[in-house]
Amino acid sequence: MFEFAASMFIIAVAAIFAAAAGARRSGTPPEVRRYGPLDPASVCPYCSEQGGVHARMAHRRLGISTPKLIAGVLTGGLALLAVGVHRHEAVREAHCMRCAATWNP
Repeated sequence: MFEFAASMFIIAVAAIFAAAAGARRSGTPPEVRRYGPLDPASVCPYCSEQGGVHARMAHRRLGISTPKLIAGVLTGGLALLAVGVHRHEAVREAHCMRCAATWNP
């Protein structure tokens, strides 16, 4: 039984790595993978470039969440292992290809 589980684990890991390698070779330009798709309506506030701005959704760490910290203390640390302590917020991040500025509009 252990050999079957180990072989399934190895197959799953190999499939994940193959999918990741396929995504890198998919023909998507590196700037789109790094900065997100081109947003033709966005204008760079630094150089006034329109049409050369990439935008994507990113997560920003905000700090320590007090309710998560209290839940961690009450559960003896198990909640901290499951969810962590930091709060996260989804933000839109933009990057200008002309002046290389990155900002959150």
